[in-house]
Amino acid sequence: MRNANPSRILTVLIAGIGGGSLGLEIFKSLQYAGGYRLIGTDVSEKAYGLYEEGFQKTYLLQRAQGPEYALQLMDICSQEKVDTVAPGAEEVHRILSENRQLFEREGILLMLNSEEVVDLCSDKTETLKFLKEKGIPVPDTKEVLSEKDVKGFGKFPCVVKPATSAGGSNMVFVADNEEEAVFFVKYLMQRGFRASLQEYKNSREEYTVGVLSAPSGEIVGSIALKRSHEHKLSYVLKYDDMVISSGWSQGLIDDFSEVRQQAEHIARVLKSRWALNIQGRLDSQEVFYPFEINPRHSGTTYLRALAGFNEPHILLQRCLRGYSTSPQPLRKGYYLRSFIEKYVPKEDIKTYD
Repeated sequence: MRNANPSRILTVLIAGIGGGSLGLEIFKSLQYAGGYRLIGTDVSEKAYGLYEEGFQKTYLLQRAQGPEYALQLMDICSQEKVDTVAPGAEEVHRILSENRQLFEREGILLMLNSEEVVDLCSDKTETLKFLKEKGIPVPDTKEVLSEKDVKGFGKFPCVVKPATSAGGSNMVFVADNEEEAVFFVKYLMQRGFRASLQEYKNSREEYTVGVLSAPSGEIVGSIALKRSHEHKLSYVLKYDDMVISSGWSQGLIDDFSEVRQQAEHIARVLKSRWALNIQGRLDSQEVFYPFEINPRHSGTTYLRALAGFNEPHILLQRCLRGYSTSPQPLRKGYYLRSFIEKYVPKEDIKTYD
C-alpha cells in the first residue's frame, strides 16, 4: 500500500457516482467521517455526483470495457496520488475485481472482497447452493437453463430473477404458478439473462445485514436494518401479502442480535474479507433465510454510518492507518430516505478532456 501515514489525508477515488448509486453512499459516509480527499468519476456527463459539492475533483471517463476502463482509473490514480479505489457501481465492481493486479502493483488498495468471494457471489444460485452444502438454511433455489427446467420446481409462489448480479430489482418477478414462472423465465432469457427460481419466504420480517470482515477474516462487526415496505420508494412489487424490495431500503436499525449472529456465521463460512451485504427473511422459528448476498458495500451504507457503523471508514482506517477502529455505539431508531434535487447549468455539464 502507499505510505498512508497519519499526517497525510487519505485520497479515495470513487468510480461510479450517478444519482442513487453505491458510489454516492460511500462518498457520503466518508465525507461524514471526515479526513478524506475524495475524487469521483463516472462515464455519464449527467451523473449527479460529478456536480456534487464535497468532491475535491471529478472526472468524466470514456465508456470502455474491462482493462481499458481500469487503465483510465489508473491514470487518475497516478495524477491524484490515490490511496484506494471504491467501486460505486456493479459493473465497476466486476472490472476492478478482474484487474486487481494493475492496482496492487502500484500499492493502491481496492475496496473489494477477496477474488474467491466475489466470484462465488456473482452467481446467486451457486452461492445459495454452497451455503446449503455447509448446513445453512436457504430458500429452495433452482437455476433455469431452459423453460423445461421450470417443471417440477413445485415451490410456489416463487421469485424469478437473473442468476447473476446483472439486472437489478427491476428484473425480479413473483410467479404464483408454473405457467407464470415459464412466462417470466422466457422474458429474462430473451433479454440475455440466465434465470433462477427461488422459493418465496412469506414473511414481513425482512432484513438487510452488513457484516464487516478485516483482511485477516476477523469479524469487525455487523449491523441489521429491518426493512419497512410502507412507502413506494422501498418496493418494486407489492400485492396481497407479497412484496419485493427495491434497492432503496429504509426502516428500523436496532440490535437484532439473532439475525446478526446468523449473518456473521454466513460471512465466516464464505470467508468474507471486506464488506458483505446479506438480505434475508426471518421465519416463525427465528431462522434467518438469506435470499441475496452481495460481496460489497450496501445501498444502506450511509444510513449505517449515521447509526454509528461507518463501514468504509472503519476498514480504511484499519487497512491504511493500522488503527483498530471499531463501530461506535449503535444509534437505534428509524432511518428514512428520499430524493434530493440539483440544478446544473447547461454550460457546466462536463465534457471529455
